[in-house]
Amino acid sequence: MKNDNPELNWIVDIGDPFCFRHDTPTNNHILYSAFNYSYEKKIFNEADSVSVTTEATRRKYAKLFPCSSEKIMVIPPLVTLGASNAGDELSAVPLGSSGAFKALFTGALYKTIRNPEYLLRLFASLKEMDPQLEIELHFFGPHSDCQAVFASFEATLGKDVHLHGLMPKGVTMMALRQADLLINIGNTSPYQLPSKVVEYACTEKPILNIASIVDDSSAMFFEGRQKTITINTADGRSLNDHSTELRTFLDDCQSSDNQSMLENYRKHLIEAHSPKSITDSYSALLVGQTNNQVGEHV
Repeated sequence: MKNDNPELNWIVDIGDPFCFRHDTPTNNHILYSAFNYSYEKKIFNEADSVSVTTEATRRKYAKLFPCSSEKIMVIPPLVTLGASNAGDELSAVPLGSSGAFKALFTGALYKTIRNPEYLLRLFASLKEMDPQLEIELHFFGPHSDCQAVFASFEATLGKDVHLHGLMPKGVTMMALRQADLLINIGNTSPYQLPSKVVEYACTEKPILNIASIVDDSSAMFFEGRQKTITINTADGRSLNDHSTELRTFLDDCQSSDNQSMLENYRKHLIEAHSPKSITDSYSALLVGQTNNQVGEHV
């Protein structure tokens, strides 16, 4: 279409990187790595503008394709905080009615890029430190790729660890409201930001972020947010140190009151990621505004 209609404004919108996505490659990089690079470079050269979701991704593409660096804009993920559907009221307590402290992870799990093993070890360590601690770990989302990981913690499944699988959006939203702690597992690549972190950050809940790389995109996103902790498995510290830090964090969240600071952060975040803000950013690209002009919307 662009070749036949060169006057068209062609925007390339990238959710996940392509040619340098090595952790979960789209095709066989041994055979097609050079072709992937050359074809994506061709697309960048011919497009009028390119949008990516993180600054790290923009810098990486700008380094790979310097001739197209001025075309690359950062447009962050969209957040929509809608109410649950009336039909979901049958699952009004999706995390159960026990009095235990409820920690919730939502999203897909993968053994290569989003592995729950350290999270499970961390919570097992918490229980060892205090056997009287009543805490449950709930997983909402596909987890079949990590069945072997959960099998190693079989004794806790259905007791302290609950695998709910993929649930309707309304049920998940109710689970978010019922949870005492929200959990994110960062990707093994700094170039992908899980879209759910925006939804997490817009709540008033404490957040635990599990990172496995130094430049974790989720940790950078959560910077400045109160009631948030990142446990980074790449920092060289022991499991015991991490579990002690987490227990202190949980105690502090229950005893401290920083709601005003959190509410200001939340309002700013919702505004920056609102449908209007994101629409304005894409509209600016559609009418061919410059990088700096688009940046005013983001």
